[in-house]
Amino acid sequence: MFRTLQHAPSVITLFHSPTSKLSQKLLTQLELAQDTTAHRSGEYRFALDKCTASPTQEQFDYLNNNINESKNAFNKAFPKGTLDSFVPPLVVDWDRNRLATTESDLESLLKTFRN
Repeated sequence: MFRTLQHAPSVITLFHSPTSKLSQKLLTQLELAQDTTAHRSGEYRFALDKCTASPTQEQFDYLNNNINESKNAFNKAFPKGTLDSFVPPLVVDWDRNRLATTESDLESLLKTFRN
């Protein structure tokens, strides 16, 4: 979640369900964006972390307490407001405290990584 070097890429985590069509679409969208930014700048503007497990309790607490701009996405991913109600996919931009659960949410999130 935290970068130790000033120029280290941001980390985007996809909490992913390989059986979900939406999750597969979001993964493809992230991989294409990562390839595009790498081609343009010579380096990745973000590191992609794919996780097939649910968020940890610590991650859930962090998201619950720090995500204000993306509350709709948080509520969609955790419909009962609890960790055990998690419904993937969920994309987390840890540096900017933003979430995405839809293709349009993700497109908006990725705009910050374009030159």
